[in-house]
Order: sequence, then C-alpha cells, then structure tokens
Amino acid sequence: MRSKTVSLKYSGFLLKRALPILVLTGCIGLGVLGLLIWAGQEADRVSYNRQASLAQLVVSQQRSKVAHNQESVTVWDDAVEQVRARDSEWMDNNLGAWMHEYFGLDQAYVLDPSNQAVYAFADGGQRAPDAFSVVEDEALPLVLALRDKLRVGDDSQVSDIVLTPGVSDLAVIQGRPAVVSVKPIVSDTGDIQQTPGEESVHVAVRFLDGSLIEELKTDYLFEDLHFSWSASDAPHYSSLPFYAADGTVLGYMVWHPHHPGETMLSKLIPVLSAFIVLALCAIAFSLFLYHNRSKELQASKEQIRYMALHDPLTELPNRNYFNEYVDVELTKEGRAPFCSSIWIGSSR
Repeated sequence: MRSKTVSLKYSGFLLKRALPILVLTGCIGLGVLGLLIWAGQEADRVSYNRQASLAQLVVSQQRSKVAHNQESVTVWDDAVEQVRARDSEWMDNNLGAWMHEYFGLDQAYVLDPSNQAVYAFADGGQRAPDAFSVVEDEALPLVLALRDKLRVGDDSQVSDIVLTPGVSDLAVIQGRPAVVSVKPIVSDTGDIQQTPGEESVHVAVRFLDGSLIEELKTDYLFEDLHFSWSASDAPHYSSLPFYAADGTVLGYMVWHPHHPGETMLSKLIPVLSAFIVLALCAIAFSLFLYHNRSKELQASKEQIRYMALHDPLTELPNRNYFNEYVDVELTKEGRAPFCSSIWIGSSR
C-alpha cells in the first residue's frame, strides 16, 4: 500500500510540476530555434534579392557599356575618312580586332549609308563583308531605327558622357544570347560634312554566354554562373531571365546564390540543439533532486511526528496521541476539541 502511495505521489509530481516545466523549457528552446531559422531565411532572401538586382544592373549596363566603348572609335574624323576610303586594314586595326582585344567585343561590322557591309570581324578575325548576313535580321532593324533618330535630329540620349545617339537590344545571334549595339561613325571636330541619317554605321556584338560570364564571376563573385535557355529547377540554384526590348525572354542567367543564413544555421543549429537538450537534462536532473529532497523532508517530518506521538521505548501511542485522537473524534461529533483536555485534566 505504501509503495502504491509513493508511486501516486511521484506520478503527481511528474504531471503537476516536472512535465509543465520541461514542456515550457522545450517550447522556449523551439521558439528560439524557429526565430533563428526565420532570421536565416530572411538573410538568404535579402542576399538573393541583392544578387538578382546586381545581375539585372550588370546586364542592363552592359548595353550602355558596349555603346560607350564604340564611341571611342566611331566619333573620330579618321574613322569617317578611312571608312569612306574602304581601307579594310585600317578598319580591322581600329574598328574590329582592336575592339575585340581591348573591349572584348565578339563581332563588329561597318555598314555604308546604303546599309551594305564594308567590313566584318567575327570568330576572332577579319571576315568577308557578307558575314554580316548572320546578324542582319537582328541588327538591321536597329540600324534603321538609328537612321530615323539621326534624320530627325533626336539627341535625347546625348549628354556629357554619351556623345552620339545609338540603339541597342538583346538578341539571339547564331544561337547565342548577345548585346547588339549600333552607333554612327561621325566627325569629332565637325569639319567633315555628313548628311544626317546617311552616316556609316558601326555594329557591335557582345555575347552574354562567353567572356562576359567569366567577367561577372570574377568581378561580382557569382558562384557557378552560366547561361541557360530555360529556368533551372536544380536545388539551391536561381535563375534570372534576360528580356529583349519587346519583353521577349531570351534566356536565363543561372547561378548558385550565396546563402549566409543557411551557412550560419548549419553551424549554429547543432550547437543550439545540443544546448537545448543539455538544458532539459539539467532541469530534469534538478527536478529529480528537488523531488528526492522533498521526499526526504516529508519522511523526516513524519518521523518527528511519530516520535512525538509514541513512547520512545515501547513505541506505543502516548498521551499526545490519545489527545489528538480524542480531538479528532470530538470534531467528527461536532463538539469542541478542548473539552477533552478539560475532562482529562479534571480526571487527574
């Protein structure tokens, strides 16, 4: 019977004290863990948005960068004169091979006022002018748009940085995504007379899946950056679409974005989990010690009470036990307990 009573007391202790404390501690630990996971995910989201914005900025700036590089040789009296003279060697040294080596252009073409190619640079060297046919469908609409700008005198693009109007767009050239930029070849001094809209034109092509990818990986630390015609569904990879001027998706830039939150959590979660487990174990051990101490105090209290109500030699109930017993019985009958003490005292 005593063992059953002890078992019930122990079960009551677990249910009323130990279990609520352990559950509360576990909930606090899980709450902290959940908060850290949320913070890590937010850090990863911010990091991805920053990289995606940077990638978009770099691609958009690439169009203006190609156009700016063209102006280093297209706004030049010598260029106007040598193109008119059809000096292919000069054009190759200045408008083709040099721009390829210095600016990384993949292709370059020079068109006369009738939009006929007079010079072509492609595949790392000078080619016959008819090589322009591989980009004609994509480049000629840009050339015509540029001539319209020149005829009406549209200089809205001209500034302290931009010297001449230009037209550029993203296109697929020979099955590869590319920036296509068109600039007029004009006099830098104004001494050479030219009819607006009838200038010779320089067409530059810079592929987005070639050396540009390597530059982005090196300069902006894009991990495993590459071009893809479709969005990647691989885990831990992100895709950023390339849009042409008409909104057409030409392809995707795919890379492995940096995950600072995931990196932090991969190191922090095991430590935090171990800390939570150790905290629960420490609390459980403390509760166990507390329970044992309580039982010892209760046993000690019961022993003192027993000694107070029994004779130390015979261990038989003494007068205190008798008085307490009478008080209890009188209380049950509805009589005042102190009457027993009076009656016992008078009987002496």
